[in-house]
Amino acid sequence: MAEHKRSTGRLVATLFAFGLAACQAESLLAGAFTVSPVQVVLSGRRMSAMVRVVNESADVARLQVTAFAWEQAPDGEMRLSPTEDLVFFPALFELAAGDDRSVRIGVTAAAQGVERTYRVFFEELPAPASESTAPTVRMLLRMGVPVFVEPAGPRRTSAIAGVTLAASELSWTVRNTGNAHFTLEHVTVEGLDDNSAQVFRRRFEGWYVLAGGERAFGLKLGDDECRSARRVRITAATDAGGAEATIEVPAGACTTATP
Repeated sequence: MAEHKRSTGRLVATLFAFGLAACQAESLLAGAFTVSPVQVVLSGRRMSAMVRVVNESADVARLQVTAFAWEQAPDGEMRLSPTEDLVFFPALFELAAGDDRSVRIGVTAAAQGVERTYRVFFEELPAPASESTAPTVRMLLRMGVPVFVEPAGPRRTSAIAGVTLAASELSWTVRNTGNAHFTLEHVTVEGLDDNSAQVFRRRFEGWYVLAGGERAFGLKLGDDECRSARRVRITAATDAGGAEATIEVPAGACTTATP
């Protein structure tokens, strides 16, 4: 995913539509804006940063900025909640076609022992009613930028835990055992026979794993794959190193459960 890269390159906002009832309109327009960098890192020594927004459409763009505290569910789903820890200026602005503007994002709370994580959203607003040109429908854009407030001594470490294999179902978690986020680049699962030859191989793409969090995975093995494997090796590659775990295939683990 482009959103988890550390590059300061641009990222085109994700489209989302308002008003499904407008699907029969005679014309459909879509705006476009970019935001860079694609993530912001703050700390006790760097309390604010500038984000550049560029209107790449042929129309005036009205944009609103909002912020939320960000946590993760084990399946990677974002959990957002209101926060007053971040401030930004301006919070509401217009950009002419091809124009750009910088938005300052700052943190008001002091750094803690564990990294704090937020999402700042840049959202396009509808044009004022007096400027609308019915029956044209405009697709509005919304983009979320992650904001990390680093602790004084960031540690990015990972571990693979909770590996189980039963009824041909393999499950495990990749845990963040440090105090700052890391990017889980990918996870590789290999089945090995008695001679350490590869019986099967799967690859899973990852995303951010926040401090103290975990990402859960599952894999349904084919009957032949499961029964031919004697060991299963799981390797997680992250931007801060990696982790590996190997388990022996338990007796009876490849017997499919009967409903």
